Amino acid sequence: MKVNIGSQAIRSARQAEALLGQLREGLFQTDLDHLIVYCNEYAARLAGFESAENMLQAKLRSVDLFVDSEDQSRLVQNVLLHGAVESFVCRMRSPRGVERWIQISVFLALDDHDQHVGFWGILRDLTEQMETRQARDRLQRELVEALKRLEESERLVRQQRDEILSRNRRLQEFHAAVIHDLKAPMNSLLGFLDMLGETIVPSDEKTRHCLERMRFNVLQMDRIVQGLQELMLLDREAERRLPVDPVQVMRTVLQNRREQMGRCAVTVEIQDELPAVEVQPTKLYQLLDNLLSNALKAVQSRAGGRVFFGRGCESDPTAFFVEDNGPGIPSSEREKVFAPFYRADRSTPGSGLGLTIVRRIVEMYGGRVWIEAGAEGGTRVCFSLPRAAL
Repeated sequence: MKVNIGSQAIRSARQAEALLGQLREGLFQTDLDHLIVYCNEYAARLAGFESAENMLQAKLRSVDLFVDSEDQSRLVQNVLLHGAVESFVCRMRSPRGVERWIQISVFLALDDHDQHVGFWGILRDLTEQMETRQARDRLQRELVEALKRLEESERLVRQQRDEILSRNRRLQEFHAAVIHDLKAPMNSLLGFLDMLGETIVPSDEKTRHCLERMRFNVLQMDRIVQGLQELMLLDREAERRLPVDPVQVMRTVLQNRREQMGRCAVTVEIQDELPAVEVQPTKLYQLLDNLLSNALKAVQSRAGGRVFFGRGCESDPTAFFVEDNGPGIPSSEREKVFAPFYRADRSTPGSGLGLTIVRRIVEMYGGRVWIEAGAEGGTRVCFSLPRAAL
């Protein structure tokens, strides 16, 4: 496309200058040396000038406005070759250093005799669109990188999980072997001790005491091994959640604890109509059995011993609890009692794993377990479990 800029065209352009100044496109003209000889107001503002008059007084060459001089050279060459170039996108820099993205269309300018006298150009501001596109492209790249990092993290997590599962399986196999190898000699020891007790009458008090202590310690070791086995089985049992009535489970526990309760004068009370929970029934039995066993030990040597199973703790009115009126546990010791093998009183039988098992079961269901002071100065073990759907 060639634009003739003879005298008549120039006069018409000047008559329409007021209209050109209002266009949202920049118009400019250069001579053969690329000196800008005409521009409308919008082109001047794109170039960073307050007015077209100020821009023309600056005696700028079009090449001075290109950020990349190669863009200007390539543009001119294509215009000379084809007569016009439309929608060429490049960056323009004002004399003050402000850069803009522009779309420029350039045409040959001819005089009345069709002689090449310069160039006409149309400018459109693409800064906002280009910045939006660049921001979108940057976000897409960042998203791709984030997805790659996420995939790598997931791969590492899967790898670590598989390694942990493998180690756990080996550890469980080791525990099972150790428990098996420990139970056999303990059963033999118990058998020999029972045989000694039946066939040999101790000649003195010291011998009788030694036999009793041997039996006590072997039984204690058996309890520890049994506790370790229960801990190991917690992770291996299949999960089967059912609505369970905790009152009925505690009554079953009491039935099976008759012998232990018969050795001490203790009263056990159960709150009526406790809400059902959604757990594996055998695990709730295991949890309550451990708590009741501990409570009975705490009050077995106390006149008027009492154990109560109910609901409503100080820090959580919806939590269950098993409470005794025994000597209680100091606040400084209340977290320690959940550690494996911790025993406040070494003189009473026990594995030191009961409350560890209780915590493991409660946490399996997303609950928590803690200790408060009982109403009568004893111990209140509180725990939360998921409620069964109505």
